[in-house]
Amino acid sequence: MPLGANEESPTRDEQRGLINLTRKFGRSEARRIAWLKTTLKSATAQRRKLALGFSDDVWVWINGKLLYVDKNRYPQPIRKEPDGRCSIENTTFDLPLNAGDNELLIGVANDFFGWGIVARIDSLAGITLEK
Repeated sequence: MPLGANEESPTRDEQRGLINLTRKFGRSEARRIAWLKTTLKSATAQRRKLALGFSDDVWVWINGKLLYVDKNRYPQPIRKEPDGRCSIENTTFDLPLNAGDNELLIGVANDFFGWGIVARIDSLAGITLEK
């Protein structure tokens, strides 16, 4: 899923869809936040499942509404499987899409070392991603 760090600096996914924020911004020595945005055009109103991997904190908005907030911090007890690493297995939730354009905005914060996200929608039937 192509996500842009901002209008001037687009970010492309790497192998298996990883948005490698460490490669783009370097590792974190102190708390940092990146905002990633894309548009999904849906032929109809529908609900899709979004699998999301992230490190360390994430906020997900769809069409200006806060949809999901979570933490995945290694080596703390609140870490997600597998062992606090960014993996498509970290979480899954419903993604409500309206007919037409849908703005997906994801905030990712990191306090320690590497960071990034990876996302997968269960079906792209009737969905076009912004290029």
